[in-house]
Amino acid sequence: MTRYVEKAPHADADRIRHVTEAGLVAALDPDVVDIAAAGTGAEVDAFLAHLVTAGRRPVPALADVVAGYGADERARVEKAADTATAERRAFTDRGIGRSALYGFHYLLWTRPLLERYLLSGEERWLRRWEEIFLRWHGSRDDVRGDWPGLDVVWYTLGVGVRTPVLVTALDVGGTALGRDTRVRLLCSILGGARWLADEHDTFRPGNWQVVGACTLLCLGALFPEFTESAGWVSTGRARIGEHLDRDVHADGGHHERSPGYHRLCVDVLHQAALHAERYLDWSLGTDQRLVAMCDWLVAMATPEGWLPPFQDTAQVAAGPLLVVGHRWARRPEYKALATATMQASSIEQILAGLPARDGVPAERTWAESPTAEANELGTWLAGSRYFVGRSGRRPGSLYAAMNCGPHVPHELESHSHRACLDLVLWGHGRPLAWEAGGPDSYDDPDYHDWFQASRAHSTVLFAGRSPRIDDGATVDAVAFHPELDLIVAHHDGWGARHRRTLLAVRPSGPLPGYWLVHDEVAADGGWRWLLHGRSTWHRPGPATFVSTEAPGLLVHVTGTPEARTSVGRAAYPDPAGPYWGDLHALELAPCGRTLTALLVPFATTPPEVTTTEPDQGVLRVDWGDTTDEVGRRQWSRTGAGGSPTVRW
Repeated sequence: MTRYVEKAPHADADRIRHVTEAGLVAALDPDVVDIAAAGTGAEVDAFLAHLVTAGRRPVPALADVVAGYGADERARVEKAADTATAERRAFTDRGIGRSALYGFHYLLWTRPLLERYLLSGEERWLRRWEEIFLRWHGSRDDVRGDWPGLDVVWYTLGVGVRTPVLVTALDVGGTALGRDTRVRLLCSILGGARWLADEHDTFRPGNWQVVGACTLLCLGALFPEFTESAGWVSTGRARIGEHLDRDVHADGGHHERSPGYHRLCVDVLHQAALHAERYLDWSLGTDQRLVAMCDWLVAMATPEGWLPPFQDTAQVAAGPLLVVGHRWARRPEYKALATATMQASSIEQILAGLPARDGVPAERTWAESPTAEANELGTWLAGSRYFVGRSGRRPGSLYAAMNCGPHVPHELESHSHRACLDLVLWGHGRPLAWEAGGPDSYDDPDYHDWFQASRAHSTVLFAGRSPRIDDGATVDAVAFHPELDLIVAHHDGWGARHRRTLLAVRPSGPLPGYWLVHDEVAADGGWRWLLHGRSTWHRPGPATFVSTEAPGLLVHVTGTPEARTSVGRAAYPDPAGPYWGDLHALELAPCGRTLTALLVPFATTPPEVTTTEPDQGVLRVDWGDTTDEVGRRQWSRTGAGGSPTVRW
């Protein structure tokens, strides 16, 4: 018996998959569109003419977006359009990859052809898009995928992502597209909306339904000529409201806990908000639950504006989402982070594609709005279960984030990784301790054994075990002080309790900031301590390890553990674009049940620091005339600058 990932197949042949011209006409509301013509063909022609003169346009229209492209974007479009032109694989080719075949049918890869047509005015780019679409349209019934119980063409992400591409092509091509092509586009759009409405007649958690509901709402807003459009709007709006209520934590984080999928949800919700504002008299963009999702981006972003690569997350920049979010919630911190981490031309390009609001152009609103950095440095996101400590908000500042949350199920395959109390560190504009994040494709042969595995994360592991983290970690203490941010948390998923204490000590005068990590496990032997850096590790002393490239980390640990290194891979963020590189693991075998690590970031050369262990459980760090002591549930500093003490 087949187990279907979504509802049982319901892509009816006549109503959804193969809508005829007669079916298209029958779907029209005569009170909205006047098609006073004799015969089906003439009625369809009248509808096509109506769409040219009175039809609604996507928001933002691709033509408006492309008009703001600079040299870099034009170069990207040209390269991608050339690639799409050369693409000749059959839509039925299962050799594309188990997951990649589904993505191939999204048709997002064809969008550069439409962009290049708008940029150049050369119809050959539109003709190539038309040829691909007709080939896709003719092969839909013959496609078979390798995910059991999930149709390649008729499933939520496929319909939800592809249909807006079809709407954009209809808008961009207009009468330059052949009549039959426009009819097939309209029939595909109608069938897609019907499928989404049938599929999402009740709430289902996860990013898939967010995408489907937002697309359904937009289709209802764009095509009031269809009698069913009011129902699409109603269903889309109901599901969106339920997701904001039930699928988003109070701190604004999406429940799947993946910064990458959080980005996806914010993006499609913003698209829905633009259409709702223009066509439905609904200010979805000002909904405080959606605003909270943008606030979450500010809380989680590194000083350079990147989101940490927790769970299945590619490299995600917060700035572009905040530029759009600023349209409704004119938070000074949105503008501050976007301005500090984006090129002015990139911001201008986004604003150029946004319509005026209340008669005021988006560019003017942005220019006249105040800017101010967020007040908070450290953050504990109690719903999302992420801790962030930082020395400041400006580029170059130090940043640490730790994952304390559970493994979250998904209708097909979880986007959670098999790790808890894992951390990432950032400083001097670069990743210092990083994670593998998510692969480019879920067909990657290392997806389960590397990207999702515990060994690809900076945490502890026990040989031969896989952690059970359905409940995540229990937080014992979290606090934010002028000198430092701290968190203490534990979980029992290894069968032996693991407790981690993380201190993020801020720079003070000539003293550098640093991190201190203390780990305890309730079992003797067999556990390993992992830290993943951007470069190889050098061991200048029995308990000291140093990154061989700057910026980097000086790591001093208690005891003299056995050490080994290994290499994996990860995607790294960069203003010029993310790139793949090596991820270098430092793996230590502690001598007992505890290990304390002092991690000192450096921009060019490792700092001079002396550490001693005068008593069990205490680490003393000497910075010339100043001494820090950590242990026995307190941190203290003695020296010329005073004697602060923090207890937990």
